[in-house]
Amino acid sequence: MTNNDLIQHINYLKDNNIFYSKYFQDHVDCNTIEEIYSNMPVITKNIIEDNIREYITKDFMPYMDSKSLIDIFHDVKHLSGNYDREIIDNEKRWFLESTTGSTGYPFTVLKTSSEKLWESKYLIEKRKTIDSNANMKNGFLLLEPIDPILKKIRYRSTLEMDMPLIFNHLVATRPRWILCTTLVLRKLYEFIINNNFVDKVRDLRISFIETTSQKLYDYEIKEISECFNSRIINQYGCREVWNLGYDCLYGNMHTNNQYIKLDLVDNNGNLIEKSNALGDVIITSKLHKSFPFFKYYLGDAATLSYEKCKCGNESPIINLCGGREKDKLINTKYFGTEIFRKVLRGIHYKYSYYNLTKIKIIQDQPYHITVYCLVDYNYRKEFRKTFLEISSFQIENFDCFQISFFYTYPYSDENEGLKPEIFTNIL
Repeated sequence: MTNNDLIQHINYLKDNNIFYSKYFQDHVDCNTIEEIYSNMPVITKNIIEDNIREYITKDFMPYMDSKSLIDIFHDVKHLSGNYDREIIDNEKRWFLESTTGSTGYPFTVLKTSSEKLWESKYLIEKRKTIDSNANMKNGFLLLEPIDPILKKIRYRSTLEMDMPLIFNHLVATRPRWILCTTLVLRKLYEFIINNNFVDKVRDLRISFIETTSQKLYDYEIKEISECFNSRIINQYGCREVWNLGYDCLYGNMHTNNQYIKLDLVDNNGNLIEKSNALGDVIITSKLHKSFPFFKYYLGDAATLSYEKCKCGNESPIINLCGGREKDKLINTKYFGTEIFRKVLRGIHYKYSYYNLTKIKIIQDQPYHITVYCLVDYNYRKEFRKTFLEISSFQIENFDCFQISFFYTYPYSDENEGLKPEIFTNIL
């Protein structure tokens, strides 16, 4: 995304978006585009929701007030298996795609058909840099599947009873490439190894496996790629804008410079320009206009490198760091901030009637975790059971931990800056 792209995008937002026309007025005295961009404050999910009527395009349900819009955006009862839904308004197709914030609570963004098409088109272009023959028809999609059989398989749960169905369909369809989350790939790999199916899967001659959601460790990449005799490609994305970074053939993940400007900020929201310095990810997208993202805070911990890559891609190389020391779930290989967001996503989407409004998870001893939460009194026992079940699925040997639940919330999130996290270790 060039400076000219950024100027055009700013001008579009100033002329067509109520929230941003006010947002840019405070910085009209800046002399350069760099000054304008640098001086703009970071936008968070809370800021967006507090200004939702002015923030989204006026073309979407113009007759509806902010409270009614928030009710629609928070409605997770009618989502598809891919956590999205389609709405027809003024004879136009709109898509609501739900993701989660730092607390795991549903956060929904609005897109047009055109925006979704361009997101998808960009990803296909990146896949073709790995294999020129890759397309949606010859992919084995365990993420937003289009195959009617895969849609019926509970591929997200990756229970033992489902793995044979997934593997048998993989063998039967002989795809050219695979798309899945890191968690699903780990489970599939375990199934193949435990059942001595390595020869079968190698016979498929899978060109590459694209993973997302979590980082694979180096030893896992080596073991899984040897098992499949295939290249492992990692892509970094988010529901808001889809792709943010994609591995090249030399193993470097380059940022999406076609329609995204990706930067890092410190704890106070100041831009970090030094190469290889750790910061939190913010993004600006020139593609998304119905639900804009301008210095939008994602918060993933990362570094950026500006060295030249042999592949010829001149966009920065991003290295995702998972989190900081306080984010680690000690005595595991996981970052608690990342894992427990997924746990809470499962609870918010499937068990919203628990009425979980606030939660803070503290690792206060090597094998002890305290959970402070506000939950409907009538569902506390069910909440505890569900929390432990989903956590056990996400975290190996989770039964080694003792968990204490307190149905109070002695914290003030306002004091936590840009990112009020749900988990921290105090060891």
